[in-house]
Formats: sequence, C-alpha cells, structure tokens
Amino acid sequence: MVWIKICGITSRADAEAISDMGADSLGFIFSTDSPRKVGLEKAKKVLKGARNISKTGVFVNEDIKKLVEYKNVLDLDFIQLSGDEGISYIEDLKNNLEDIKIIKSFRLRKDDFSDIKREIGNFLEFADYVLFDSYHKYKYGGTGKSIDWEGVRNLADPERLIISGGLDHENVSRALSLLDPFGVDASSRLEVSLGKKDLGKVRLFITVVRGSNK
Repeated sequence: MVWIKICGITSRADAEAISDMGADSLGFIFSTDSPRKVGLEKAKKVLKGARNISKTGVFVNEDIKKLVEYKNVLDLDFIQLSGDEGISYIEDLKNNLEDIKIIKSFRLRKDDFSDIKREIGNFLEFADYVLFDSYHKYKYGGTGKSIDWEGVRNLADPERLIISGGLDHENVSRALSLLDPFGVDASSRLEVSLGKKDLGKVRLFITVVRGSNK
C-alpha cells in the first residue's frame, strides 16, 4: 500500500479530517521561509486533532538541537530534511535520535538526473527514504510544480522513494504507474489558500492513490 503524507497542515480541523480520511502521515513545516510554517506551540494545538496517524516534521538547515526538541515534544515519527543537509548531518541526527525515520529531500533540475544518481545512492546509506521534489531557485519546496516522472525513473530504490511536486488527483496515477514508489507527498495543489486544505481534493487524492493499490 502506498504511504500517503499530506503536508503543510496548519489547523486542528484539517488534521482531524485528514486523519479520518485514512492518510498515513501529517506533515508540519517548521522551515522559517515557508508560508505554511507552524511553530512548536501551534503544532501542539493542531496535533490535538490527529488520531491514529503518524507525524512528519519538515525542516530546512536547522540546528540539530531544535530537531531533537521538536521530535521529543511532538512525538514525531519522521523527520524530513528539505535543505542542504549533508551525510554528516544525518549521522549526527541519528546519533541524537535513534528512534526516528529520516527522509532526505532532493530538488531535481531537469538537467541533472544523471549526475545526481550517485549522490542519492550515497544518502540512502544513511537516510531511510529519499523524496523527489521540483527545483526552484528560491524555494526549498511547496512549488506546486511537477517533475519529469519519466526522467527520474531508476534514480532510487522505489521501496525507499517518496514522490512530491505538484501532485493531485489528476496526475498522481501516472506518477505511481511510472515510479511505483513507497510513498507520495502532496500539499499545495490540495489547498484553497496557503495552509488551508481543500478537504474535497484531499479526499479525492487519497481515494485515487488507494485505488492504485488494487
């Protein structure tokens, strides 16, 4: 079954509704440059609406002490590193947090697929999963733009791959059929406004992904 993360959660109502829809993880963005950012206290309040669902914290180039604090306070299940964190950073993080799954995000340009394969392989010796997202010069994620699904095939072990980048109910089936990934991560195309989810689109997205498992 494909793992589903709905990211950019900012309200308790959305957390509760999406938990009930059967998503696998709620994503909370703690990056300082994101319009969907929530702080620690806000995340604690939002999580009161989450039931029977894992929690993913998304960070960009943060001090490891902050990640440890957020993980312990919020009982995070996954930490997603969406910045320029290197292998030594992941090693240090795992030394501080043994019971956490780490997702390393890669923002892919259209012209660097061949060059990046070895780098991804190196990271998979330390991270639990890699996430593919679209590249933007000034953003670390949440662009709403799709990547070249054909081009990224064979860059990573599908069982450890999470795909992102402009996913919605209209294009996720094609991405799944091409890449057969462990999971999918959707956010901006499932919104009515920044940080506010369109619950109808979220439900349809989950339904399409679950239907692909049959």
